[in-house]
Amino acid sequence: MKRGLACLLCCCVLAATTSCSILFVKPPPADHPTAADDCTESRVAPVLDTAYVGLTAFLMLFLVGRCTQTGGTHQDGTPNTGCTTSQWAATAWAGALGLGVAYSAYTGYRDTGRCRDRRALEAPVAPIAQTH
Repeated sequence: MKRGLACLLCCCVLAATTSCSILFVKPPPADHPTAADDCTESRVAPVLDTAYVGLTAFLMLFLVGRCTQTGGTHQDGTPNTGCTTSQWAATAWAGALGLGVAYSAYTGYRDTGRCRDRRALEAPVAPIAQTH
């Protein structure tokens, strides 16, 4: 039981630390359509989320390919039966976590894009030089 709780705690910590955009991107205020205030323009967090999603997708392809291979024997002589139920559960958890981080990346790109658009609207306009 203690081992299961420790595993669940580790999974929750991992999920919380990988969703950089949800944690660190501040969207522009919704109540004022043109104010940028103190929103996040940097796309570092969504890029980190995207990199994590790419690594997760690669891992999923590797794990599913490994788990679906059956037949033959391992080097120690035991039969190769693919993955156990717990290994399939871990693969499914990795996929679910990857989907959550993909949503975090989406919201990060959306919110930073809105912030950049609002900041562009607030940019001071240089006066036009008049020639006579």
